Amino acid sequence: MGMGMGMGMNDTDAERIHSFESDQADSVLSIPDKVVKRIVNLQMWKGWELVVGIGDIIVEAFFAGSIEQYRRRGRVSSKAVRRLLANDHLPMSSASLSRALRTYELADRMGSLVSPVKHLLVSHYYAVLPLRDEEQEKLLREASEQRWSKRALEAEVASRRPSRRGGPRRLPRFQKTLRRLSRVVSDDHALADIEQADALEPEQLAEVRDALEHLERVLSLVQAQLVGNGQFPGPRRASPTAPDSD
Repeated sequence: MGMGMGMGMNDTDAERIHSFESDQADSVLSIPDKVVKRIVNLQMWKGWELVVGIGDIIVEAFFAGSIEQYRRRGRVSSKAVRRLLANDHLPMSSASLSRALRTYELADRMGSLVSPVKHLLVSHYYAVLPLRDEEQEKLLREASEQRWSKRALEAEVASRRPSRRGGPRRLPRFQKTLRRLSRVVSDDHALADIEQADALEPEQLAEVRDALEHLERVLSLVQAQLVGNGQFPGPRRASPTAPDSD
């Protein structure tokens, strides 16, 4: 089945991960770092092998090997998984990891981890992620029986999602925050003096770096949550191994 890592690593990323693999002793790594190190070793895996590998590692490390405990503690939204998604050494996008975990959990409910459901690819599982649990299972079984293509299943999912009616709904706080942030950086004068970065003192550069890394982690978590929910199609950046390939 065709689920790729969703990675877009450049030379700097590869060097950073190699350093992480080579220089860190297991005895001094935190649990999230140990988990990331194990995920790094899955870089050449694909399809169900990759999904199961990621799921098994995370459920074993954070949920005592119990997928039921993973469900009870909030699945992708659990504190343990959110900490992992923010790890700087993660060798794949947080959105790709989130989607893999949700696929793993759905596959467990379908019994696919033990006996794969006929005629279903990983991309079929992705297509139903926006739906409620019971709808996911029902529609996947129908897709298997009818031998639907991924596109046919996506169309069926789209037809079942409720349309918005009535007046505008109240915006969630995170969306308001993103709007304000977008307005700030869209201002013509907000970053007009960026060339002055050359004159910053080391302490100022460190502050800028910390702020950028914090923003990157926070925005990655937001994207991971939306992609994991099936509300976004996935990261827009180019990737050598597309998650929906086969």
